[in-house]
Amino acid sequence: MDAAYWLPLFSIPLISAVIGWFTNMIAIYMLFHPRSEKNVLGMKLQGLVPRRQADMADTIADTVSTHLVNREAIERELSQPAVREALIDGLSQYAVRCIDDFTEGLPAPVRKLVPGALKRSVERRIRRETTKRLPVFMEQVTPAIASNVDFRSRIRGEIAAYPHERLEALIHEIAGKELRAIEIWGAVLGFVIGLLQLALTACFSCLLYTSPSPRDRTRSRMPSSA
Repeated sequence: MDAAYWLPLFSIPLISAVIGWFTNMIAIYMLFHPRSEKNVLGMKLQGLVPRRQADMADTIADTVSTHLVNREAIERELSQPAVREALIDGLSQYAVRCIDDFTEGLPAPVRKLVPGALKRSVERRIRRETTKRLPVFMEQVTPAIASNVDFRSRIRGEIAAYPHERLEALIHEIAGKELRAIEIWGAVLGFVIGLLQLALTACFSCLLYTSPSPRDRTRSRMPSSA
């Protein structure tokens, strides 16, 4: 067997690698395309992500609203020392502004009778009372926030309405390396399968080439003439 016979055989792994890479590339492309449903040869065709975007929105919204943004999570976040201190500061500063606005509306002689120490005293009193009563206030406010703010519907609506182009770009940004690895592994597996095909072809070719033909076996059994 000459080189003209073996050279096409050695191209089998390369062709298989190209087929494997191209197949996986098409599969990844069809995750996102076509973005709208199309009728191809009587079959409805649409990319997996656009077709299931509403289902993904439902699942993500259920998961987030049930396990991540629930009453316990809201209570835990609002009970953080930094959040409590910010609330106390905000209420105290608001009280001082209210006093300033009130005194600004008074006649100048009366306004002079309001000492600055009074405002500082009121601010300290409000801070002290707020610090003492804030836990009870938060216990009343947190259930109201959790029950009146529909996080599930908000999350679902945002995800379901998210543009397909931006969603595709987001997935590629997050999992771009993995998607490229899938394409490469398609080429690698195709190349390996091509090598196996080449090995099997070579084995069968060798067996056919070295095995005697029926005519040769018949001649070997015939007695030789004297």
